[in-house]
Parts: sequence; structure tokens; C-alpha cells
Amino acid sequence: MLAMGLPVSAQQSDQIVQLPPGDIKFAKGKIIVELADTVTSGFVEYQFKRLGYEILELKIAPLYGRIPQKLSNKQLTDLLYHPYIQHIEHLQRTFDEERFLASVKEKNMNPDDSLRYRNFLIRIAENAGYVVTFEEDVTTEMAETFSATQPELTLNVLQRPPNMVVVKTEPGKEKEVMDDLELLVYVTNTAMITLQNQD
Repeated sequence: MLAMGLPVSAQQSDQIVQLPPGDIKFAKGKIIVELADTVTSGFVEYQFKRLGYEILELKIAPLYGRIPQKLSNKQLTDLLYHPYIQHIEHLQRTFDEERFLASVKEKNMNPDDSLRYRNFLIRIAENAGYVVTFEEDVTTEMAETFSATQPELTLNVLQRPPNMVVVKTEPGKEKEVMDDLELLVYVTNTAMITLQNQD
């Protein structure tokens, strides 16, 4: 359990941070809870309701990955229909003719070098890659295992922000609720929430 909380409101924060000691005021009647990456929003809503806690805000972030290569139609279709994957977005870049001509002039390229450079830039634009959004219940370990089974693909799994929930408590009972919630296997941390614009 963290005795300190967030320097901003829970709505604006992506992670629990520890503050230096001092004259810090905490919000009454609510705490923030950091959750394991194995949970889904449906699971959290069900479990907290079952335990009698009211959720004020819930942040369950999906995991993302990046494929920095061009995919064939078959590869793209196979990925889109994989149960781990929710969505794939093609990152498109445009070939900037003006920037290309300025670079050619600056580097004083001959026609052959200029043509090779143009083709190189066009290939980069066409092969910008893809961003993969995994399903909410896919963990980092599952995504990395999936990536290892796709040797023909370069799939870089990106770090996900922590899953978090803001829970309503009875004012003055925040620490007690934090202690109770930290006994749950899917809770990784708890913290009180600091007030903004302290004087």
C-alpha cells in the first residue's frame, strides 16, 4: 500500500506515483486501485459490485503492438481473424515531393542517385507498418507468446499503462478499504488521491 497518492486527479493520471513527504491533503471518500494486466472491465465491474464497492472510474487499457513491415493480404487477414486481435490500423505516410526535391538540391545528387533516393523514400512511405490493438483480456505474456509463433512477422509488443479503478469509500475509511483490497490477487497496489491546487 502507498501512503501517498497522485499529484493530479485520477482522471488525469496514468500511474500511481509516490510523493515526497510534506503537507499533503488527500481526497476523502475515494481511493485509486492499480490492477493486474489479466483483468477485464467486465470482471472488475462484477467483482467490485459483488464486494459492495462503487466504481467511480475504470481504466482498462488494451495492449498494443507495432508491425514495422508491409503485410500481404493473407497475413493481414490471418491477423484480423486471430482471437487475440481486436483491430489493426495501417500507418500510412505520404511521399513529400517538395521535401525530396529540396534534399536532392541540398545534397547535389546526380540523376541516378536522385532516382534511387526517390524509390527509397517511396518504399519507406509504403511500408510504414501497422498498429495492432489486442483484445482487452490479452496479457503482455500472451502477446509475446503469440509474437514468437509468427516468425515471418516483426511484432513489437508495446508497454501498456496500468489498469486502474477509482473506488468510492466512506470518508475516513480509505486506509481500511485499501488494506482490504490489497488482499485481492488481482490488485497490485492502492493509493490515496492527492488534492490539486493545494495552498
